[in-house]
Amino acid sequence: MRPTRSEGKVKNKGKETPENTNIFKVVSVYILTCGTEYVDDGEERSLELPASHTRIPDKVDVQKGELNGIAVLRDHEGIPMDRTWNHAELCDALAALLPGPFGYFERQQIDNADGFDHPVWYLATISQRRLRLVPANYPTGAQVDYNKGANTTGWRNNRVWIVSRKPIPKEISHEWASPEAQDFREASESKAGGDETNSDEDEDFTVPIEPSSKLRRSKRRSIRANDEEPEKKKRKSSETGIFNDDVAHEIMESEYIDLTATDEPASRPPTPDWARTPPPKAPTVDPKFSDEYKVDPSWGNPYSDERKYTF
Repeated sequence: MRPTRSEGKVKNKGKETPENTNIFKVVSVYILTCGTEYVDDGEERSLELPASHTRIPDKVDVQKGELNGIAVLRDHEGIPMDRTWNHAELCDALAALLPGPFGYFERQQIDNADGFDHPVWYLATISQRRLRLVPANYPTGAQVDYNKGANTTGWRNNRVWIVSRKPIPKEISHEWASPEAQDFREASESKAGGDETNSDEDEDFTVPIEPSSKLRRSKRRSIRANDEEPEKKKRKSSETGIFNDDVAHEIMESEYIDLTATDEPASRPPTPDWARTPPPKAPTVDPKFSDEYKVDPSWGNPYSDERKYTF
């Protein structure tokens, strides 16, 4: 008997389509080349990101990182990953996405000189709106799945952050950039070092050079300061002043100055007698001690009662 349509729905209702629940997607993988450092919190030293590099890279930073070869962004189809991967399988998957940085990490792992098997990169996650290192030396796919972001917000909000143990030199990281990023970076560097690269042939003297706003403001302040500058108080000087402009120019233009010459300029008119300071008065002499008023003692006392005068 042929099953009815309703019976077919009931039979297929309990069946589930086979899906791999271990596969998850992320929108980007970004490598921070700043390195790590030990931070002392008073009790112990822990390996952390430098304080100046804990800011979460935004969309523009991720796109610039893709041009510079330190990031991969797939916002349409996503980047599939498997939470069952071990560390080696995770490295192989990331090396296929970013061959330049992970080839450098592999060489650093081989050239480890101290004999200890230190990891050359770490996993980072977002904590309190800052990037922090995940305490895992060799992260696996499960740890990437746990630290990628919340599963409820969709895979476009899932990001993988990787931090190099030591800072990557710019000479090496520049080799991973695309030609478009290299052209942009070369133009920026040549502009910064214009004093070294510019020549007289490249300069166009017909075009007036507009001063910058800071220079215009500084000139305006200097002009205003000159206009409003108060008169300086003249200091008293014990030296003889110059009273005539001709004498001043003559002194400035002369090669040698005659120190034996008089300080009073010859062109100055003589001071009249009434304007001169009167000479000091002669000291007054008591008549008792003056020679003119001395009386000969042989004459006797002129004021004695015994002496009589006839007029």
